[in-house]
Amino acid sequence: MVTLGLDTPVLMALASIIWTASRRDRQALAQRHDWSALTGLEQLWPELARLHGDALALEAPHAAAPETFSYSQLQQGIEQVAAAFATLGVGAGAVVALFAENGPRWLLSDQGLMRAGAADAVRGSAAPLEELRYILQDSGAMGLVVESAALLERLELAGELAAPLRFVVVLEGEAPALDGLPPCLGWADLLGRGAEALAMGRPAPTPPARSGGWPRSSTPQAPRASPRGCHSATPTCCTSCATSGWRWRPAPATGW
Repeated sequence: MVTLGLDTPVLMALASIIWTASRRDRQALAQRHDWSALTGLEQLWPELARLHGDALALEAPHAAAPETFSYSQLQQGIEQVAAAFATLGVGAGAVVALFAENGPRWLLSDQGLMRAGAADAVRGSAAPLEELRYILQDSGAMGLVVESAALLERLELAGELAAPLRFVVVLEGEAPALDGLPPCLGWADLLGRGAEALAMGRPAPTPPARSGGWPRSSTPQAPRASPRGCHSATPTCCTSCATSGWRWRPAPATGW
C-alpha cells in the first residue's frame, strides 16, 4: 500500500516473475562453482587463478599505462601488492585510504589491502577535496593511496591530517618528495617492495576469518556518512569497470 497524501491510500498489486529453466540453464547451474565458503572477495583470486590460469581477466588498453592481466597474473599481482603493504605495517584491523578511479591498479591496491587484512576507505579521485580530507581524517587511516601526484598536492596534507600517516603511495606517475611527510612511494616502488618480500619468503600474513558473510561496500560522503564502514568489495564491483576505460573479463564458461 502506498499513501499519496494524508488520507489517500492506494493499493498496488505485487509484481511476480515466472521463470522456467531451459535445459541449457539447468546444465549451467549444475556446473557452477560453489563460492559459499568464502568470507571475503580477496579469497576469490587463488581459486580463479587455479580454474582459469592464463585466460584474460582484465585489460585497460586506454589507460595512461596500458595493462592486461590473466587470472594467474592478477592473483600474483594481488599477492605482491599485499606483501608490499605488509612491509609498510599494514595488517589486520588497519585502515588505508584509497582515493582513485577504477582501474587495474585500483583493483590490485584494493584487493592487496584486503589480502593483507586491512580495510580501505575508498573514494574516487574526482570527489570534492573537502570530502576526501574528511574521509582521510575520520577513518583513522594509517596510510594513503592516491591516483596521482597532482591529487596528492591538492589535498595539502599537513598537521593533524598527515600525522597518522605512515606512508603514501602514488598509483600513476612519479612519486614526489614530501617535506615533513611520511615516505611517498610510486607504483614501481610498491611492486619492488612486494617482489623483494616474496623472494625472501615473507608474504602478507593470512587475515583472520570474517564472520557473518561478506561485508557490504560503502561509498562514504562527508559529512553525512562515516567512512568507518570501509570498503570491502563484492563481485558486483567488478562489473562497473567499463565506465572507467578498462574491462573486466568474466571467468570462462561458468566461472562467476
